[in-house]
Amino acid sequence: MEAVAARISETLTIDEFKELPEGPPYYEYEHGEVIEMPRPHPWHNHIVIRLTSFLVDFVTQHRRGLVFADVEVQLGGNLVYAPDILYLSNECQDIFDRKTGRICGAPDLVVEVGAPSSAARDRFRKFNNYLSAGVKWYWIIDPDVLGIEEYHLVEQHYVRTATVAEGEVFHPGVFQELEIDLAAIVGPRL
Repeated sequence: MEAVAARISETLTIDEFKELPEGPPYYEYEHGEVIEMPRPHPWHNHIVIRLTSFLVDFVTQHRRGLVFADVEVQLGGNLVYAPDILYLSNECQDIFDRKTGRICGAPDLVVEVGAPSSAARDRFRKFNNYLSAGVKWYWIIDPDVLGIEEYHLVEQHYVRTATVAEGEVFHPGVFQELEIDLAAIVGPRL
């Protein structure tokens, strides 16, 4: 473990990052920097599990692709993230390597559920990196108020297409026939 800690204190190449042992602890990779990802709060996990299940049911029923939670995604040569939730349409599944379980390329949708330790990264660094990588849809969920912000990639810019408060119904652009009431999906607060 000490050898791993010593390695991550230095700048690593993407190949060196891929050689790190599987966690815990878990890491993300940004332009040579290895970022340790702290364990999320149980409420965060509850939101991720319930929303992932809801999206998996919808996508499976409509045969629209694949939904994953906490799967490693390599965006170009310098970024490796593990978004809370991601969606790959049928047309985009070639970026999923079934052997390694990794995704190399931009998913159709990335969902990040905020946490105090990651809020700034989700809103700024990841926002810009997902944009640059070509992620078509990006949702940021505020777990404290169960709010959802939706961004859509339009002509190399993200346009906010929805801001939904707790108890309001969200009609996501990527799944236009779907209705999401996040408060009803996740149930009472833990």
